[in-house]
Parts: sequence; structure tokens; C-alpha cells
Amino acid sequence: MHTKWMNSLLKVELFRDIEAEELARMLFCLSPLVCSYQKEELIVIEGDRFHGIGIVVKGEVIVTKENAAGNRVIMTKLGEGNVFGEMIAFSDVKHWAATVISAAESIIYFIPPERVLGNCSKVCVGH
Repeated sequence: MHTKWMNSLLKVELFRDIEAEELARMLFCLSPLVCSYQKEELIVIEGDRFHGIGIVVKGEVIVTKENAAGNRVIMTKLGEGNVFGEMIAFSDVKHWAATVISAAESIIYFIPPERVLGNCSKVCVGH
């Protein structure tokens, strides 16, 4: 399943120095949620419950916040290989701090934070 996106995933800083075979084993255990989005589709909305670290494997997303006047401000654009939500995963916050919108047709992997931070109950080789 993940073979199609392996080259993109190998470029992600989170997986630096991990070989393709190792990453394939890790992904089996990490069980990422793989989502497709059309251009201008909402990926997450500020205040939504946090459900995982997002990895852009295809396309481009923009991270936005609303200012006091209610105007949307673009914080950053992220392309293939970029990660979002990692700050939330490593904090006590359990809700998205910004809105993320697909700027192009995109594929996003969401990895549950407990799979990254905790120990694997199966003590699998992938970890």
C-alpha cells in the first residue's frame, strides 16, 4: 500500500537515515491514515481534535490562522515531504492550533501521535 509513496516518505525529516525496507516495516505498525484532498479542500480546522501528525506525500497545503479582524492569514505553505502538527504531538495540546487547506490535489499521511511517542506493545522490528 505504501510502496507508491515510499520515495516521498523517504524525503521526510522524521524518517531521516531510515532505509526503505525499515520504513515499510515501520509504516505497517504506525498504521497511518492516508487521505486524499482536492484543491481548496479543508484538511483540518483550527480547534478540531488533533488526530495525528500530517505528512504531505503529494501536493501542497497551506497553514492558516484567522486574525482579530476575521481575515485569514497564511502562515506557511508546505509541499511534498513536509510535516505539520508535530508541535501539537509533542505538547499537552489536543486540538489543532491552525487550519490546514489543500492548495492542490494532495495526499496526506496522518500518523497517530501515540504511535510515534509511545512504545509499541508488540515490540515489533519496525520500531
